[in-house]
Amino acid sequence: YAYQSVVTDTWKSELYSFFADKKAVLDTIDWNQWFFGTGLPPKPKYDSRLMEACRALASQWTSAPARSPPSSCTEFEKMSPSQRKETLNKIRSSGKFAAEKMPALTSCFKLEDVKNDEIRFSWLMLGLETKWQPIIPKALAFVLSVGRMKFCKPIYK
Repeated sequence: YAYQSVVTDTWKSELYSFFADKKAVLDTIDWNQWFFGTGLPPKPKYDSRLMEACRALASQWTSAPARSPPSSCTEFEKMSPSQRKETLNKIRSSGKFAAEKMPALTSCFKLEDVKNDEIRFSWLMLGLETKWQPIIPKALAFVLSVGRMKFCKPIYK
């Protein structure tokens, strides 16, 4: 059907033939409501447990005093790479993180050894935004080795 219009009934019959093994599932859909009804589709229930773990860990670090950072190193290690990146981004976006906490965060989360560019970028941006001086050579080395505009442009700014 490339570059052609398709009638709703034709599309629906193609859907049923393509997913012939899922006919029972397709039969549960109220097609008249979807095609001709008003309003928005029902709002799905999202599972936000993974994000809540990121928020909680970020909150621990942003609310802790600079002299006594939280000892939540193992929580970060248990997280997926996406969660680690998101945790650092939550810390960044809070605006409450001080440069004095950067050495503790860096050693606790072992951020100097991270090979994942997304996580490394979030860490570098956090350090630059807090004006933590030791991060500058690391940021320069990063932009010289990675070279992706997605990472380089924000770091140079």
